[in-house]
Amino acid sequence: MTGIAYEGHSFPVRVDLEAAHRRAWERIARPGTWWTGAERVAIAAETRHATRCDLCRRRKAALSPYAVEGRHDALGDLAEAVVDAVHRIRTDPGRLTRAWFEEIIASGLADARYVEIVGVVI
Repeated sequence: MTGIAYEGHSFPVRVDLEAAHRRAWERIARPGTWWTGAERVAIAAETRHATRCDLCRRRKAALSPYAVEGRHDALGDLAEAVVDAVHRIRTDPGRLTRAWFEEIIASGLADARYVEIVGVVI
């Protein structure tokens, strides 16, 4: 995934906004405390991709997201637990539970790494 580019779009973007987007993208692409720059870019790519995930759409439509099982439509660059965290934070954050968080942590994702994922996703 590349950074921010507006060439070829039919709408005008102010120069200061384009510069702000470029600076934000450069920060995302830098190594964080727990994730490399490449991993953070992969998290950002998965964040964008999550809105096209069939599992996430079905979970969002369900009375409970836990009533729907399946696998995320993922780009394939991240571990399954990371993909689940990214997709749920992006597509259905209002129904995240402590039990879900504890399950993610129990799968081997350190809580500090989770916090950095949240920062990249938002």
